[in-house]
Amino acid sequence: AWGSAEVQLDVPAYALTGRYSVEARTPGGESPIGAHTFQVEDFMPDRMKVAITLPARRYAAGEELSFTVKATHLFGAAAAGRTVEARCDFVEEGFSPAGWQGYRFCDGAKKFARVTEKLGEATLDKNGESTFTLKVPKGLTPPSALGAILSASVSEVGGRAVTAIQALDVDCTPHYVGLARASKEHAQAQVPDKLLVAAVKPDGSPVERLALEGTVYRVMWNSVLKLDDGRYRFTSEREEKALQPL
Repeated sequence: AWGSAEVQLDVPAYALTGRYSVEARTPGGESPIGAHTFQVEDFMPDRMKVAITLPARRYAAGEELSFTVKATHLFGAAAAGRTVEARCDFVEEGFSPAGWQGYRFCDGAKKFARVTEKLGEATLDKNGESTFTLKVPKGLTPPSALGAILSASVSEVGGRAVTAIQALDVDCTPHYVGLARASKEHAQAQVPDKLLVAAVKPDGSPVERLALEGTVYRVMWNSVLKLDDGRYRFTSEREEKALQPL
């Protein structure tokens, strides 16, 4: 089992600027079980504004998209000649189209790890702009939809970066299959239950004449004691057993 706790740390006003580290240890433990670093700086407002622009719509796997990064100094002039660095992070995202409340369009058995595409560096032109091109990779298999998080960082004269972020919706399949229960009551053993099935396009419209196959699985969770990083701990493992076709 996993647990979490939150600790608030007040940084005193007299603290020196620079990099600090924080470590977590179990009572009496000699080695940290977790660590993180953070930076303490004097407050310095941003001296430029950075924006990402591109058409606001859903994108499909394999599609190529272009976006423009524009940086402007807060005193009005374009940030010409500054260096900009861009990247895109693909993360799993839910699919909840309007009009299909109560349906779950997700395969809970699938796992997806963040995928990062580095788009390189460029120099802003005389208008403080630069264009990047990204091809959404094929073959990604998230539980549902994908989120593409575009980020662009423009470096100021002193080396400090100002970052803009834009999130997009990405579809890895031409349609989504969702399930919902007809009853809102708890399911009971040995009592028939009715399932609703929907096949929906990314725009939320229904798919016509789509052949589907279904199977009922029994899901079991087992607690297993494992050796992890020199320590034993219990982990929960999911096990599925096929019972019958739908």
